[in-house]
Amino acid sequence: MPGCRRREGPGAELMSNAISPRELKRLLDQGADVEVIDVRLMEDRTPVEHPIPGAAWRNPDEVAKWFRDIDAGQNVVVYCVHGHRVSQGVCATLRSNGIGARFLEEGIAGWEEMIRSGSTRSGE
Repeated sequence: MPGCRRREGPGAELMSNAISPRELKRLLDQGADVEVIDVRLMEDRTPVEHPIPGAAWRNPDEVAKWFRDIDAGQNVVVYCVHGHRVSQGVCATLRSNGIGARFLEEGIAGWEEMIRSGSTRSGE
């Protein structure tokens, strides 16, 4: 996917699988073909003020079942609450099965903060 960060040293692969809220918004605004998947745990699925357009929820505990529904060439972004354990785990599972997935840095909380603060342009 475009905008993939490259870092050296420990954690480099993990960070290359990340996408910032700004970069995701830019891709969505440009009409990029990106499947956005909400993988928040059921108990974390509270309504948000600024949902990500087109996002669909999938149970992260059942990723081994639903990953087969995603085309291998599809660009995918997964997110959880803060972009840590849940989304990174789902991202790793998808990538290990040939799907070009990335996780949203800072999760839906980071997305909400970006929208609220109005800092949606690169470099802000």
